[in-house]
Amino acid sequence: DLFAEADFDEDGLLSFDELESLISKPKVQHWFQQLGIDTSDAALLFEILDDGDNVIQQDEFINGITRIKGAARSQDLVPLMTNLQRLHLQCQHIAKTCEKLESSMHAMEAPKHTMSMTYPSPMPSLL
Repeated sequence: DLFAEADFDEDGLLSFDELESLISKPKVQHWFQQLGIDTSDAALLFEILDDGDNVIQQDEFINGITRIKGAARSQDLVPLMTNLQRLHLQCQHIAKTCEKLESSMHAMEAPKHTMSMTYPSPMPSLL
């Protein structure tokens, strides 16, 4: 099992160093090359396989390798898709925060409008 071979500390997770060590082996480089996976950039490959928690679980590894095998164009698009998904989630969070802020601002403005409409201004009118 390739994953188990790479998991030196046997914690069920691959760190960047473990993945980098794995893909430095000629046998693994050849196997990945046969799948159409570029191993020349360990950081990029790690980013593609990782879901954002800075470790790669076995299912992430298997699903990621399956997803990126094939033409190099596919491998180039995967980091973009991953980053877009992360950005989309961040944008959703920002939008919800903005909506809450807007509601709070409207709630704070409502008493001011009510006050100005019910109480005369302390300043005499110049007109």
